[in-house]
Amino acid sequence: MNREIKFRVWDKSKKEFQEVERYKNEFISIALGFYSEICVSPDDLVLQQFTNFKDKKGNEIFEGDYVRAKTNFSRGGNIPSYLEVEGVVEYHLESAQFLLRYENKEFNVKNATIALNGLYESEIVGNNFDNLK
Repeated sequence: MNREIKFRVWDKSKKEFQEVERYKNEFISIALGFYSEICVSPDDLVLQQFTNFKDKKGNEIFEGDYVRAKTNFSRGGNIPSYLEVEGVVEYHLESAQFLLRYENKEFNVKNATIALNGLYESEIVGNNFDNLK
């Protein structure tokens, strides 16, 4: 499987996302236009990696995105169903994968995680720079 390595950055001063041209030796090159870029210190930016997953609308999911999705869930009695979850995408170093950290009020679930490949009908509903929570 070929995995696309891609980043976006949140510019703290401009309060917007910027496209990353290169990331090398702790400096980030941001595209400014055709054949033009600027090298910026990471202190001014928050780097976020593409998860290699897309939501149901085809939008790329990055770490830091808030996602609403469904996951398979059995309510007992061999009746398959699903659980609606909403949370933030995080990289989990110990398992080397992107996870959704979520809560579910119906079942009083707090601070649970699930791998992104265990989700379906995913939809990006914001990111950790929005005032959602």
